[in-house]
Amino acid sequence: MIDYHLQTILQLNFLPLMVILFLLLFLIINNRFEHELTVKFWPMLVLLMILVIFDNIDYIQFDRHCTGFAHVFAAFVGYNVRILILYRLVNIVMRDMPIRHKKLFVIPAVINLVITFLAFFTKLVFWYGPDGRIMRGPLAYTPHFTLILYILICFWMAAMFIRHGNVEEATIIFVESILAVLGTFVEFAFSLRGILIGVISMNITFYYLYIHIRYFRYDVLTGAYNRTSFFADAQKYGNHITYIYSIDVNNLKKVNDTEGHQAGDKIIRGTALVIRSILPANCYLYRVGGDEFCVLCTDISRENIALFTNRLRERQEESEFSFAIGFHDWHKDFETTYAEADKAMYDDKARMKAGRAD
Repeated sequence: MIDYHLQTILQLNFLPLMVILFLLLFLIINNRFEHELTVKFWPMLVLLMILVIFDNIDYIQFDRHCTGFAHVFAAFVGYNVRILILYRLVNIVMRDMPIRHKKLFVIPAVINLVITFLAFFTKLVFWYGPDGRIMRGPLAYTPHFTLILYILICFWMAAMFIRHGNVEEATIIFVESILAVLGTFVEFAFSLRGILIGVISMNITFYYLYIHIRYFRYDVLTGAYNRTSFFADAQKYGNHITYIYSIDVNNLKKVNDTEGHQAGDKIIRGTALVIRSILPANCYLYRVGGDEFCVLCTDISRENIALFTNRLRERQEESEFSFAIGFHDWHKDFETTYAEADKAMYDDKARMKAGRAD
């Protein structure tokens, strides 16, 4: 007959460990083809493994009614690793977003670390009573508030995705955030174990798979939609397209030849960020060539188009990244409209060259 404690450990860990094993194999297999993507998820996988280990130490210490350093340390690590996993998730979600000072988002995790560290010296956070039960001080719910804060940040970023037309990723972020909230509530309200870690491991794996699949639709370098998506969406949106923009990076070949392709990649990525930072709702950015971008605008008013165009012109002049702009309203069919926008872009490029010559 299986020992009760061993049976409990198996029940708590079987599903999370199977999910972690699956993610581990996927990361190893895909590392060669999607190294930049797997690098983002390896730290989360390591943190998940640490969380499983220390959660089990916590459970064992609790069942044995331990009140010493080992129990406090296991709980301390568990609280902070959960927060670090969410922080890493926030970083991955905002990977292509034009958000300044992204490093500031680590501050809540650092504050939580400092506060929970007080548990080793004071009763401000938590301690264990004579029977091994957790006792909570006035700062006991700091990890829960920090977790909720990061979930709210995820909701905010999901709203930004919706604004820029990426409803699929926004939906996944919303669902995973709600599941994290439910997992936290169920564990806390019903004193159950292993719920949240199972939710976290599933969320990370599904989010990784989504981004992996996303590579077939998106340009890896810039985060914009790729050329295949451009022509597929042109057919999908059909007569709902009101304007097409053609945008071309200036002097990319010269930069690649003189400073190297890494410098050229920086210009391409920077140009995409500049455009995305002012992209209106119902407008979609595509990288259709090495130095070529397009924007499809659907069901958008002339006033918003004028505002977007003006802001593009302003960024064109202010930004360190130089690019030519052309656009045209819907004219007969997609091919004709795209050709007119492209022609306007080359006219703009010629105008810019003439201006530099003067």
